[in-house]
Amino acid sequence: MNTIKFYESNNKSDIAYAIIDKTSSYAEAWNKEIAKNVSDMTIHNITSNGYTVYVSLDEEQLLKELALTNIKYLVVMTTGTELTFDTDAQSTDSTGDGFMEHAEKICRNTNFFLIGHVLDRKEWYYELHPQTYIINLDTYRQLGCPELGQPAFYSQHTQLAPNRSSDNVHDDYTPLAVSAGINKQLYLHKCHGWNILSIAFKNNLPVLVFDETFRNNKKHYYPEHPNSFLERVNFMFKRYNVCASAMLTPFNSDNLYINKKIFNGPLDQLITTSSGLNWVQQLEYHGYKQGTVVKFYDYNLLSLKFMKDVIAWDGNDYAEFCNQAVRDTYNFLENRYQTPIAGPKNIKQEWSNFQKEFNDWNATWKRIKELVSFEFHQINLLDSNTKADWINSTGNTLVNVTNIFNYVGTAPLYSVKSRVNSENIFLTNLNKRNPNAYVIFAGKAAHGFVQLTDQWPMQVKDVKLTNIESLQKPTWHMNADWTNTTT
Repeated sequence: MNTIKFYESNNKSDIAYAIIDKTSSYAEAWNKEIAKNVSDMTIHNITSNGYTVYVSLDEEQLLKELALTNIKYLVVMTTGTELTFDTDAQSTDSTGDGFMEHAEKICRNTNFFLIGHVLDRKEWYYELHPQTYIINLDTYRQLGCPELGQPAFYSQHTQLAPNRSSDNVHDDYTPLAVSAGINKQLYLHKCHGWNILSIAFKNNLPVLVFDETFRNNKKHYYPEHPNSFLERVNFMFKRYNVCASAMLTPFNSDNLYINKKIFNGPLDQLITTSSGLNWVQQLEYHGYKQGTVVKFYDYNLLSLKFMKDVIAWDGNDYAEFCNQAVRDTYNFLENRYQTPIAGPKNIKQEWSNFQKEFNDWNATWKRIKELVSFEFHQINLLDSNTKADWINSTGNTLVNVTNIFNYVGTAPLYSVKSRVNSENIFLTNLNKRNPNAYVIFAGKAAHGFVQLTDQWPMQVKDVKLTNIESLQKPTWHMNADWTNTTT
């Protein structure tokens, strides 16, 4: 195959994803680099959800190659497309789960040949926009694997004009629905997907337009169009700023990685981000004592302040405490009701579930506050100049790195090369400072580009640094830019 395959060990078989590399056509260097970063993050997000990702320079060839596999549904994207979680709702904690969950639902319960942005381009005929679409490969095989049809200027052709809804998604070229028509029409040009659309309509195969759920759970930055890119990249900067300065995380969404056979307490030192209540469970599962210290770190000062307030909390009704903390924090803002909350949104239900983990929550909270001390550190691990001298050099230590080096708020603006470098430096500094410390990662910088078999927690002295030259490279990094920069 001429495609490059990325996957985790738990990959699912009949739904797959593909990214078509268009970076060589982007005129602006900055657009190209952002598109690479976004696509790198997308590979990580998709593979970590159990799906295989294929990367290729040739869309037509990729479809023909994958038609020889057992894949039934293929989600095709171009570089610069990101799968998000409800972008219109200002969410900032996405790993693309919303799009993937909806794709699962539609593929399992809907009869279709193609789903995507199907655009009425007037004299250009209709377009299957290349940014994202889903194709039923079973139907594609039955049709004999026809060409998609690539754009062509001044290429007159006669087609049966599709029927389209009078209503639009937004502008007049975005019909809510399309179907086969009966009247012939002369078209002057050809858009992407013109051939496969015409074949679909001739055979009365269902061609569906992306619904609002699909639209709100992905983002295309249009790196191929410099002016459009400048407008859409604002979302990326807004998300970065929110994550760095305004976001609160009442509950965690990452794995606890509890394994007493690997690491047991009592803890002398717990290092963790200022988010959620996973740290309480870590203390309870591993044990703590008089003098145990929990050191919260974050680049977000507001999150650190929120965690300081949590420590002062009386332990009763966490949901109401969080609501009050939000009111106190954002009350002066006119747009305070757009408060960015990361992690699970139903705080009341999460709090109810959380308490069930403990025989006597109030006694647990009281004991923690009596025995444990707390510190707060503004730290950005992505800053390669960050030291480890704030971490005690001795004692039974657990460091929860979570997904700092593969975080949606920062990954689009930090290259994989940069993130790998910072991660390696942090691990090296921690190893020098406290080689017996145990670490937990929810996502390393190289996730998606290498099959990782690490079992967390793991002692830092046993964690292998990432050699970026050894990673499986997507096509957009086959230009010698992934060279080893570890110091």
